[in-house]
Amino acid sequence: RQTNSNISMCNHRNYFQRTNCCFKIFWAKYAYQQIKKHHAQEELEVMNHTTVAHRNITRENRTCNTFLTLNDPQGGAGNVMFKIAALIGVAKRHGFLPRTTFDNHRIFKWFQLPPIYDKFPATNSILVKEERHEYQTVIETLDTSRNWTLGGFRQNAVNVCVHVRRGDMLQEVTIKRGNLPTDPAYLKRSMDFFRNRFNNRTVNFVIISDDMKWCKISTSGPDVFYSPFQTDVLDFALMVCCDHVIVTIGTFGWWGAWLSGGITVYYSAWPTKGSSLDRDLNTSDYFPDNWIGL
Repeated sequence: RQTNSNISMCNHRNYFQRTNCCFKIFWAKYAYQQIKKHHAQEELEVMNHTTVAHRNITRENRTCNTFLTLNDPQGGAGNVMFKIAALIGVAKRHGFLPRTTFDNHRIFKWFQLPPIYDKFPATNSILVKEERHEYQTVIETLDTSRNWTLGGFRQNAVNVCVHVRRGDMLQEVTIKRGNLPTDPAYLKRSMDFFRNRFNNRTVNFVIISDDMKWCKISTSGPDVFYSPFQTDVLDFALMVCCDHVIVTIGTFGWWGAWLSGGITVYYSAWPTKGSSLDRDLNTSDYFPDNWIGL
């Protein structure tokens, strides 16, 4: 209903004096595709309002031909999510048509994104550079008669997931095997690594664990947050979407770090030296060369 009321506002001639309705039409078409199979009446209303809005734009000698483009898929999943969120948000603010010149990033498979892909870049597009990792007021005053391209990562903070596995790793037989439970010193050491690495930016640490009570006692601070989820699949999705990952023990964390695609710090004290697991495991095969052991 929100989409329906928004697009209906574009059917009044004086509305064009306040804002550009092109983005609202774009979004209404997307909403139409989403509700098409399940809500026939609302589908009809949205399309009727969209058609009328198109007619009003034509009557006002206006065209929906100014674009805000994102053409750089650089970064992990979290980075690209920030970029697309910025793309859609800024396009909505000014009435641009949002578009990307890529559709091969994995988040296009994760989310039902609106039809923003177009392999052909907009002509005479002006680059909005990201000079610093902070909010840029320049986006509030973009000339809506021109085409623009968003540059940079479009995020102010670095998000680091900290995966802490304890649970079965605390069993005596598991410890004897060589699975050394994580200690607070390692967590502090690895978190300090990222604080120092990105000392000119805000760093947020998001803890996921099967022993959150222990984590809240062992790790705390204004930059530490705890997963609100109660299922491992949502925790896994959260880990993959973070920029970087700190892992402790286990393949769950390994795969989350791998799929995240950022910097990974691992617990170098694992497995316990001289243990049967230490003898059986070739850590140079297990940990990728670019991961950092601490």
